[in-house]
Amino acid sequence: MAATTRSVEAEALPFLSITNFTRVGSRRNFTDDEDFLLAVLEGRFFTPARLVEVANSHPPVSPPGVRYFYANTNYVVAGLVVEAVTGTSLELQVQKRLIEPLRLRATTFPTLGGPMATPYAHGYVFAEGQLFDATTPYPHWPSWLWAAGNMVSNASDLATFYQALLGGQLLPADLLTAMKTLAPGSNYGLGLAAEALPCGTVWGHIGGIPGYRSVAGASEDGTRAVVMLVNITPVPEPADEALTTALVAAACAALGREPVPASQPAPGTSGETTERVLVGRW
Repeated sequence: MAATTRSVEAEALPFLSITNFTRVGSRRNFTDDEDFLLAVLEGRFFTPARLVEVANSHPPVSPPGVRYFYANTNYVVAGLVVEAVTGTSLELQVQKRLIEPLRLRATTFPTLGGPMATPYAHGYVFAEGQLFDATTPYPHWPSWLWAAGNMVSNASDLATFYQALLGGQLLPADLLTAMKTLAPGSNYGLGLAAEALPCGTVWGHIGGIPGYRSVAGASEDGTRAVVMLVNITPVPEPADEALTTALVAAACAALGREPVPASQPAPGTSGETTERVLVGRW
């Protein structure tokens, strides 16, 4: 961990650039390393510092500051910075700042390498025409992602979190504004994405590991939230398109607006953007 912290300091990187994937957006994504994924499937446990080492064992995507590039590695680096600044574990900070004050009773941040606490929904991987249980064979699931996606939660807690965040309950107004300031050429701010739907904008995040897929967000004022959880990856067609259409309809209902048909461009957008939202990103 110390070596990783020193490498961040040596590059003199602004902390905010870590989480909007610009200045250090050139870092490789450790989850793109095939040997790493095989090791995860074999049950190996990875420390946060080791995750960064896996990413740094590959050449950068581009020179720093050239372009936006999403990488789970950046969240791990951010988590290491949190631990260095606070002198405590990231797990404790998540517990103290989010889980306890928001009373997220179904949310945990498991870091000890053991199995997920029961009960939980099993996740399945669809491959070669068969379903494989992605949870029970792997003892460290999902702790190998650490700050990039180690949270275990449910739809109710996710909705509570996004409503609290966008409703101004967690951060001062200037910090929330910073989270919603998008990186050039992207829809991504500081750990928060703006999804331009045919009926308006939802602020939130998508996520996925083998066996699980989640989409969660809320209206800009936090009064309404929408969450979709799926326990199969990849989602087979045409189920994926059906889920996307249902999600857009639910999000538009949360915004109090009717979705624009895919054949019609949404106000202020092109038809290409509307189609991409309906069958692509979400």
